[in-house]
Amino acid sequence: MVPGTALLMQCCLADALAAAAMQTADGCTELEQALQLLRGAGSPALAPSLAAEIQGGLASLEVPRVLDQLRGPMGPQVALARKRAVKVLHGMLSSPVQVGSG
Repeated sequence: MVPGTALLMQCCLADALAAAAMQTADGCTELEQALQLLRGAGSPALAPSLAAEIQGGLASLEVPRVLDQLRGPMGPQVALARKRAVKVLHGMLSSPVQVGSG
């Protein structure tokens, strides 16, 4: 499969999953795979602005993704994802909140 086609498919799937209720974690996984395709496309970097946009999107979806993973069903197949989500949530809660001085 042509790398550009695979990338487009990953992004379209991520968009569809993100639009569905409680599918944020799956959509983020697809975006991460698309980002890996971009990074592995060779040198010079393929579409660095798109890679930056995907990274920014992943960062903005971090909280909904964690909540999605934690409210999902429990079971051995999702145990690792839930453990990672708990670590991310712990890191978010233990980080000092930046308050503006105005």
